[in-house]
Amino acid sequence: DDGTVACWRNGRTRYIAGWPEGSLLREVAARALADAGLATQSMPKGLRRRATCEGVFWFNYGPDDAQPGGLTLPPAEWRFERRLEEAAPRIAS
Repeated sequence: DDGTVACWRNGRTRYIAGWPEGSLLREVAARALADAGLATQSMPKGLRRRATCEGVFWFNYGPDDAQPGGLTLPPAEWRFERRLEEAAPRIAS
């Protein structure tokens, strides 16, 4: 009841005893993704990225301009960047 959070890992399973927020939640998720061999990308609040085999969609749901990948994306806008090289990795759903 003192607000302390405990986290255990056994193989590919993690257990968090508590209600992680903010940087702790990001750290636990980043470690789990790294252990699974998945890359992460830090993005500003409201910015979303969706990769397909054809390219990358950027969506800005935030109230301010976002600058993903060297472009400026105003609020409530989206952009598509066509992929020039290799295909996007397949993610099982």
